Amino acid sequence: MMYIERYETRNALVKYPVCRFVVQSLNTLRGRAKSDFHIDLVLSVDGLLTLVKSVYGILKKHQQFAESYRTFNWRLHFHGDVFTLADPDIHHFHLLRYPIYNGQSGWFEGSNVSFRFSVTDVHAAEIFPSQIGSYPRIKVVAQHQTLPPSAQGMFTDLMEDDWLSDESKIQAREFSNSFREYLGGANVWRQDTFGEFYRDRPHPAKWSKSEEDVLILLIQSGYKFQESWLNVLHYAFLNRSEVGTARQWYKIRRRENMAGSLESNDKEKRDGNCVVKAKALCSKILESHLRAGVPELGEDPRKRKLVTESSESTASSNTALGCMLKRRKVSFSPSTIETEFDDHDRVTQESLGGKNEYSKIARRIEESGRGLGTT
Repeated sequence: MMYIERYETRNALVKYPVCRFVVQSLNTLRGRAKSDFHIDLVLSVDGLLTLVKSVYGILKKHQQFAESYRTFNWRLHFHGDVFTLADPDIHHFHLLRYPIYNGQSGWFEGSNVSFRFSVTDVHAAEIFPSQIGSYPRIKVVAQHQTLPPSAQGMFTDLMEDDWLSDESKIQAREFSNSFREYLGGANVWRQDTFGEFYRDRPHPAKWSKSEEDVLILLIQSGYKFQESWLNVLHYAFLNRSEVGTARQWYKIRRRENMAGSLESNDKEKRDGNCVVKAKALCSKILESHLRAGVPELGEDPRKRKLVTESSESTASSNTALGCMLKRRKVSFSPSTIETEFDDHDRVTQESLGGKNEYSKIARRIEESGRGLGTT
């Protein structure tokens, strides 16, 4: 990709694409650097080799290392590729087979020097052509300064667990252990065909679209399942086991292979962009798990059922009693019996031969009730 900008005069401001790298964990035989560094490079002029030269210049300036970058053998890993001094692509960014964007990262390893780096910003800067020689520009990053997520290694394209803080890793492990105990016990209520409730072990949740998207991205990245599980999936799929996730991994891979959406599995080919997207999705999945918490057994539904049945029985009895009292209101006294009749009782009275006859029958019923000991 060509980043070269056209300009007519050398006295006019021209927009150049500028990339900012952050260099971290700079180590030499004398120890580790106390600070990190920002290094700004012009994409249309510089290359990854310029980044290496800048780091060696920092070491020489601080009297940490006096040798040249040409003295020792070294390797630079970036975006899934490995570069050496002999590779022509390392001299200019526009010779690379991919563009430069935020979140890309890599590391440098030599016999005496090592460091990590990542892209934190790509923007167009207005620069006089005569000032191009002022690049690369190097700035020390203070220890207390908070770096953006990509610079902190949260969403780099490396297959590492660098997208989580130590505190988040501890929370993820604790949640995973608690959820494993939840799955292993009778921690859910179920109802059989007869309507009876019983305790049972929870069933694994169905695979969500977000989870399947993560698996597809990591499969497309070219990394194996074991690497992906240890560095990414293990910290996001807190409600999944390694065996269950592996089964879903290979199921999706077979499906994608049959659909022809996966390219040939080249061990040397790695798609770092897919890793960045997968880490971003996993960060959201982890956050949702921690926010929801581990499920609990809940209240015994059998108790709720007894209370409901008791309430329904009481309400039914009260309704029946109310209907009976509405139909007949009778008051007894030691000397007389005063009876108020509704329409139904009036019909009954007439069929029994009048009020006096009906009262006699009512008195006999009362006396027989007293003899039985009822009130």
